[in-house]
Amino acid sequence: MKPEKLTPEEQRSRFERRGIYFPTRDHERDANKIQEIGYYKLKEFAYPFSTTDTSGEISYHGLKFNRLLVRYYQDKKFPHIYVARNRRH
Repeated sequence: MKPEKLTPEEQRSRFERRGIYFPTRDHERDANKIQEIGYYKLKEFAYPFSTTDTSGEISYHGLKFNRLLVRYYQDKKFPHIYVARNRRH
């Protein structure tokens, strides 16, 4: 089954319904960030914070959107840092 196509605003709402906390109320900025990075990429980084109930519903229990972005950007930078450090030795 093909997943339904959601707009970035709908993706933001889905994250929020599932427990991701958005400290700012700038829905457009948040939706643009989700579109820039990708909903499924962010969902991948949120996975360690998720739980699934008996009906299969996913919850992120108050994970802050900003923390999720920090995890994403740290991971994105890590390979470059690792390569740079290993070249010096």
